[in-house]
Amino acid sequence: MSSESLTHHLDALLFSCEQTIKNQQEIKIKSGKNKVRGTLSLYTKKQINPKNSDFARIILYQPLSLKWKDNFIILDIQNESKICEGTVLNPMPLKFQPKRRKIEFLEKLNKDTETMLLALTELKGANGLTESDIKGFVNLSKGKIEKICKELEEKGRIKILSFFPLFIVSERTIDFYCSRAIKIINKFHRKHPLRPGITSEKLQEKLQIKKREVFQIILKRLERENKIKITEDLISLPDFKIRPSPEEEKILRKIEKLYFEGKLASLSLKEIKKEFNLSQRKLDAFLHLLTERNKIIKVKDGYFIHSHWIDELILKLKNEKKDKLTVADFKKITNLSRKYAIPLLELLDEMGITQRVGDHRIILIK
Repeated sequence: MSSESLTHHLDALLFSCEQTIKNQQEIKIKSGKNKVRGTLSLYTKKQINPKNSDFARIILYQPLSLKWKDNFIILDIQNESKICEGTVLNPMPLKFQPKRRKIEFLEKLNKDTETMLLALTELKGANGLTESDIKGFVNLSKGKIEKICKELEEKGRIKILSFFPLFIVSERTIDFYCSRAIKIINKFHRKHPLRPGITSEKLQEKLQIKKREVFQIILKRLERENKIKITEDLISLPDFKIRPSPEEEKILRKIEKLYFEGKLASLSLKEIKKEFNLSQRKLDAFLHLLTERNKIIKVKDGYFIHSHWIDELILKLKNEKKDKLTVADFKKITNLSRKYAIPLLELLDEMGITQRVGDHRIILIK
């Protein structure tokens, strides 16, 4: 929707009929000084008898500038006599399935401004309603729009995500996607019992929510209500626990043993995959679980070390006579090449065991 857009076809309420109106009748619509020919389709009746009313779609042969609740007159195409009056309900109609939903929508648009604005917001779903959407639909000042939005938010009907520019989402939409997110996460846990959670990117993709700010509102609400747990970028149900099968526990113990026997050296993940016939996803799950159990520690770029050897290394550094440590000194202590010594030193920096100062490290645990 755009504040500059013209109406090519519209949904309206036709009333005060002075003549019978038939479905698919060709008519002329008068709006202000403009007269434009068009065709109308009735929504619930085959024809409108005098003094009756009905919702109708009008397809204009030439566009007009029309907004919500603008009034117009339907004229006979031949002699331009008045057939009935009409009120614009939807200047930019959208397709609805089934038709019943369209009628319900038009009934809401036929009420007050607040009901109209809420109906539009709910219609937009997770895409949210913007200030330009509203201005393209109805002639309202920015102040009036903000006032109505604040009142709707106070009533718990919408959530204002931004004022500059205005951007709102209905609470019904948020509730719907919160419920759907829980189902998706639960299904993910059943399908991947060894994985700690679904990534936020994957969850957003499965929810089919394009706007990140809407997705974040959903996550914050679920987390606040203790319905999900967020660990870094992984999302899980709060009571979810990884439960390996007995066979998987055997593999876990064997992988841990390999890291223990490897001491500070890096093991080939490719060889581990081949040894136990694991997919990359399964291997990642095993390594994450061993990390969670504090059996191994991730250093960098697929480099893991058994936590026992980290403890041994920390003890060695604590007993070092020197307070300062160069990379060369560290390589002698660990018997590691520079390729593995540097990321290991960076890990020790992160752990607060060492601190880099220029081209050397200060040992902080003396």
